[in-house]
Amino acid sequence: MNINDLPDDCLLLIFDQFYQLRQFATLMKVCRRWKILVEKRLKKITHLHIALITPSERLMQLDDTCEQKHLPSTHEGVITISQDFLEKIELSELLSNVKIIHLENFADNCLCVALAHLLTNANQIKGLSCFDYPPQMNHECNIMKRITPFLSHIQVLRISNYALLTSYLRTFGHLKKLKSLGSSNYFQPVNLLHVLKFAQFLTNLERLVAFCDDEFDYHFIQLESHLPIFGNLLHLQLQDKSLNGSNFIKFLNLCPNLINLSLTVFLGKMDRIHQINRNFNVQRLDLFLPPVGLEKKLKTTEKFPNCRYLSISSVCVLPSQDLIQIISTLPNLSLLHVQNDCTDLAEIQIVKNYCHSQNPKIDVYFGSTDEKLMMSHELYRKFCNSFLHISSREVKHF
Repeated sequence: MNINDLPDDCLLLIFDQFYQLRQFATLMKVCRRWKILVEKRLKKITHLHIALITPSERLMQLDDTCEQKHLPSTHEGVITISQDFLEKIELSELLSNVKIIHLENFADNCLCVALAHLLTNANQIKGLSCFDYPPQMNHECNIMKRITPFLSHIQVLRISNYALLTSYLRTFGHLKKLKSLGSSNYFQPVNLLHVLKFAQFLTNLERLVAFCDDEFDYHFIQLESHLPIFGNLLHLQLQDKSLNGSNFIKFLNLCPNLINLSLTVFLGKMDRIHQINRNFNVQRLDLFLPPVGLEKKLKTTEKFPNCRYLSISSVCVLPSQDLIQIISTLPNLSLLHVQNDCTDLAEIQIVKNYCHSQNPKIDVYFGSTDEKLMMSHELYRKFCNSFLHISSREVKHF
């Protein structure tokens, strides 16, 4: 049979498997019927992924890279690498239902030019993720003034440009629409100092990926008495880069309702860990710890007695007896992932035997584990990629 003998519903199912805009341009040229059906297909698209590349980049290599971005699904997301597309597209006409834009800049040109054109011709965007390579955190140009006015409905913001973030918060922060700030993808955390400076505008945040340094420590002392409680914050990923302080611990006390906490401490500033209030809401705890003694590790985990999913890593391989002591502080634990690669099978077996003796339902994984295997666990699915990607589901939730 001829492909055109298929009914419209079947052709639409086929078109759902395409995800590159250049493919849709070709499909629309086949005939009038296909053009109408492709236009229906394009109305399903809520997520636009754009990668700006240099002419020397090989098309196939970039396609492979984009395919690994885990778009929400093939019928919700599309990809383009064409700079001509950015210059000509009327986004509100071609992709009228796009709510999320993810823009990666591997070329030498200013990211602001492409972004300004996109937003000028788009309907209300609720999720924006922008990445420069290498990151241009302090990049600023006059074109940014054309970008900010189109961010009034943003709920998810993941950008590496501090100037644009500050401009957004000064212009629309008082609306308190922002629910998610920062991303682990391509290392796009925000400086926690920004959160301090605009704290009154960010009390509705539900997800935050941030880092802190000594400058944060200094300002925290100055602002501590005026900071609000971040009662809506459920997911927090925090990296401590400070040399002399650890006031990020006090920041945790402003987030009493966390259910998902990822904490990275690089330089061993764990001396104040006892200042953390006990948090009975945290279900998932992800720890990357410096080489500190067992006592400090225990002081950390015992602050989260209802933790059900513990992911732990350290600069040094964790001995089995240390792990057993840590596990003993978490009576509700059901999923343990020790991220350190441990070649000592005997040590691994000791930990597994202990877990199974306490609760046969505890799943234990060591090192680099097959994600498909871990996906069988309900807790892993719940928190998988919590800080990485913007999905249409995330925007709908907000």
